[in-house]
Amino acid sequence: MTTQRHRYFLSRNIGPLVQWGLAVGTALALGVFVLFFYKIPTKWGFLVVVAIMAVFGVMVVGNIKKILLATILIDIPLRWDIYFGVQIESPPLGMRLGWMVALTSAALVGLYLLYVLQELVKPGSQPRVSLRENLPLTLYMVFVCLSALVARYTLGALYQVFFLAQLYLLYLYIATAIREREDIVFIVLFLLAGLIFEGLIMIGQIFFGLQINFGGIVTVVWTDAGRRAAGTLGSPNVAAGYLSLLIAPAFSILFTNLKKIYKFAALAAFGLGLIGLGLTLSRGGWIAMAVSMAIFVLVAAWRGKLPVWVPIALVTVAAIILLLFADVFLAQFTGGRTDAALARIHLMQIAFNMIADNPLLGIGANNYAINIRNYLLPGLTGEFIYTVHNKYLLVWAETGIGGIAAFLWFLIAAIRRGWTIWQRNDALLSPLALGIMAGVTGQMIHMLVEIFDSRTQVQALWLVAGLVVAMHTILNTRTPKSPDFGTQKSGNLETPTTGVVGLRHPEDKP
Repeated sequence: MTTQRHRYFLSRNIGPLVQWGLAVGTALALGVFVLFFYKIPTKWGFLVVVAIMAVFGVMVVGNIKKILLATILIDIPLRWDIYFGVQIESPPLGMRLGWMVALTSAALVGLYLLYVLQELVKPGSQPRVSLRENLPLTLYMVFVCLSALVARYTLGALYQVFFLAQLYLLYLYIATAIREREDIVFIVLFLLAGLIFEGLIMIGQIFFGLQINFGGIVTVVWTDAGRRAAGTLGSPNVAAGYLSLLIAPAFSILFTNLKKIYKFAALAAFGLGLIGLGLTLSRGGWIAMAVSMAIFVLVAAWRGKLPVWVPIALVTVAAIILLLFADVFLAQFTGGRTDAALARIHLMQIAFNMIADNPLLGIGANNYAINIRNYLLPGLTGEFIYTVHNKYLLVWAETGIGGIAAFLWFLIAAIRRGWTIWQRNDALLSPLALGIMAGVTGQMIHMLVEIFDSRTQVQALWLVAGLVVAMHTILNTRTPKSPDFGTQKSGNLETPTTGVVGLRHPEDKP
């Protein structure tokens, strides 16, 4: 009886207790920061300020889970991270150095602490992890860890294990703990905000000379082949990977039953994301976006979920852009940068040689770059030497046959699950799942010519893959039946569903 009373007391008062604890902790943190701020590096100082502001936000708003999720989603494009323990003064190119700690890391700790605390207060209240749903990525992590056993540079492999483990925990949390449609909408809205933010930053960089270097946020413009915008993401190719993944999901929001204000936000994100992607001058990113949009439009049109004029309008706009900027596209695909593309073929030959010598467990995670000179082909000493620009060959070379098999399974499972959700004809989740499925498919094409190992790219991809698992679970446990296209429930949804803002689907009745 006493135990039950304690649990009842905690369940009724956990919110105020946590908020009071945060208030005391914030006061102490502010005091320490004021005393020692002059000894803290600039980037760390800004991160401390952000963390204190986040805690204050929790105290005011009270929804700890959403604030921590928002922190993670904001951190994807802003890249607030620091690497500890760097020991190599002249590292090989394309190698991760040090223990990565980011704002996402701190938010993850908070989310899991909240999960455990709520489970202790009310046993059985939190969703359980499903091994079956998450097996592909779990197996991939197992092979990444096993590869560390054979790595020439063991510490480098452990750096990668530590990095990927954090993003795996993020994927696992999204796949397991997200069980409400409002949470899905919340996450998607912050992803749209990231697209809008990066698009505006890139426009400012190229057309207005915008430069930012404050609190760890740095904008970059590359000049290797024209002016290539990178936004806050450090590299135009990384920026292109991030944008091309999310453009199709942003477009898909227009065909859900969300309210018009969300569709206007999606339209802004779609447009600004496209402009930003164009300014990266990334051929791989352009192709990935084109593939993802083609998949979404063709599949949605085949099911009769698009007004007839939408694909016609998209093709017309694409044709106009190609005509207006034909010289830019020709320069990117046939100009001086073709030498860099041809050099990647030699890098692939090196990767195949590594795979042949280390077929089972690979050469070790994050060990490709440090081993590359042992596999140089005759006559390549003066050419472009870097980690292979092919994600599949990189995974295969570093983690062996088991690693590449698990990685491919993970990607295919995300696409297959997205297709399953699309076929359920859910007014909110089906179009969104199709957009994510198309985006992931585009990224699979992009990975043929990209390392795809930056935190932004991996975190965004694994997060949307976890989101698809969450949506699949929501549909499989829904009672009563969720609305189909053309209907609504409440909250953020409107009725009837309008395909594009202000327009009905062809099958809708007036």
